Amino acid sequence: MKKIFFLLFPFPFLLFGKMFTIEDNNKINISTGFNYINSCSSNSNTNLIVLKTLNGDFVKVPVNSVNNQLKEYIDTYMSFKYSVNEKLSFIATIDYYFSFLKSLNEPYKTIYQKGFNYLSIGTLYNIKQETETPAYYLKITTNAIENIQFDNNRKNKNFTNFNFTIGNYWTIDPLVFNFEFSYILYRKLNYRQNSIKYGNIYDVSPNVIFNINPLISIGFGVDVQYSKKDKINGNYSDNDVVLLLPNFSLVYQIGIHSSLNVKYSWQNNLTPQNTISIEYSLDIK
Repeated sequence: MKKIFFLLFPFPFLLFGKMFTIEDNNKINISTGFNYINSCSSNSNTNLIVLKTLNGDFVKVPVNSVNNQLKEYIDTYMSFKYSVNEKLSFIATIDYYFSFLKSLNEPYKTIYQKGFNYLSIGTLYNIKQETETPAYYLKITTNAIENIQFDNNRKNKNFTNFNFTIGNYWTIDPLVFNFEFSYILYRKLNYRQNSIKYGNIYDVSPNVIFNINPLISIGFGVDVQYSKKDKINGNYSDNDVVLLLPNFSLVYQIGIHSSLNVKYSWQNNLTPQNTISIEYSLDIK
């Protein structure tokens, strides 16, 4: 039980503490949070940036490809996890977005958008519990419904992508080590005369967590992302992109059944961006 105790803290890599611990039968976990992205377009080669949320979803965030454009994007979500038993859980997430586009050349000109983003469903399977060797888990999700931007029109599409994640964790008091590999496969989508095929994503995430005391933990990690180029209306809009995104996290255990998770990540390549994520998690028996 000593090792499992440290895993009660939800860390930024796919809600490590809540999404990947061994739970009681018929247990429900609810998590709600938001991600704030601030990016500045400095070149005309990047149309999308990738947001990895605290619950492990990957969101393609549109950015303006014109120089001197400031993009502010708020992604809000609520996730539900139902544990059937100590091995199998089912997951559902609903996501909503707010987008602000400001011209640095015209400071009073702002384009504002908001709306439903996606509904994802999936399953989590604990392959092996932690003993003297690491625990292993597998997560598979899909965006059952996603609101896609086709030129000047938005359209809901079904099963737009499939996210496969395999990972492990190992506790050596007071440290927890976690390693994950994710592969996100995107389908080609069509609407009227328009088509979009987002580039597939490969993501590797090593993380280390230090438990300061039973209430506070800090984490350090990095996301290494390789994104294939996007194909829009038959034309490739981007080049393949490799990103290195360091991150720092702080988790506060509010009570036995609730916690607060704060994460900050950044990158300065291509389209510089800063991301702040905050999440509240609650267990319901």
